Amino acid sequence: MRRAAAKYAQFDQVPTEIGLRLIDHLLPVKISPERVLDVGAGAGRFTQALKALYSEADIIAVDHSVQMLQCYRGKWPWQRRTRVCAQNEALPVKTAAAQVITSNLGLSEGLPLDQAFAEFHRVLAPGGLLALSALGPDTFLELRRAWAGVSSIVALPSFIDMHDLGDALVRAGFTDVVLDCERITITYPNATEMLDELTALGVTNTGPDRPKHLLTPRTRGRLEADLNRHAAPLPLTLEVNFAHAWRPEGYNAQLVDIQGLSPR
Repeated sequence: MRRAAAKYAQFDQVPTEIGLRLIDHLLPVKISPERVLDVGAGAGRFTQALKALYSEADIIAVDHSVQMLQCYRGKWPWQRRTRVCAQNEALPVKTAAAQVITSNLGLSEGLPLDQAFAEFHRVLAPGGLLALSALGPDTFLELRRAWAGVSSIVALPSFIDMHDLGDALVRAGFTDVVLDCERITITYPNATEMLDELTALGVTNTGPDRPKHLLTPRTRGRLEADLNRHAAPLPLTLEVNFAHAWRPEGYNAQLVDIQGLSPR
């Protein structure tokens, strides 16, 4: 797991680019939070961008992987005691503890959105903002087409439609939901570099019915050969959904401190 976290930090250009676009969506929003939770913080580049945007706020990095959170060590001194190891649906945070929650590609595949959004709603203070990015179903379109000619095993994750994302936010009690969709095309000099990067980023099918071995050397070789039939650079499409929504002013709640900020 430690080696996987190091590889993620090396190949996180795509999450970084999407994170910068999420910051662009946050710029026009007039809010001055005291505390921000960055859920699914990964290697921390987006968390650093949040600190630049909300310089006076306490920025809390949340991730399910202790090894991923350890990527922060020595990089940003302000993050030394503001890291939490937790799952999206079970945040060790008291009710109404934050004014902003962000999630840049941090929604876990296979987790029902209702569970995560209900938890985000609980943690946000009344009048608080949730802002997130999530991949849509047309993501990896070129790779899916190539895969269909190589294997019947679906080894790529399924992603949520933008409208389903909005419906889940409304069900959780959020209001003034704003959705936007962008398509990003990234290119690779060859199929090997494409697959190496996706592997380092942890792109795989994590569903309960997944086979034990998703990509054997033989299958990978056939997939690379199929992709490399096309002229370089090889394109790869990302459908990126952005959303922001508000926790309504439903009651008066006193903001409380977060417990246990540093993973042991």
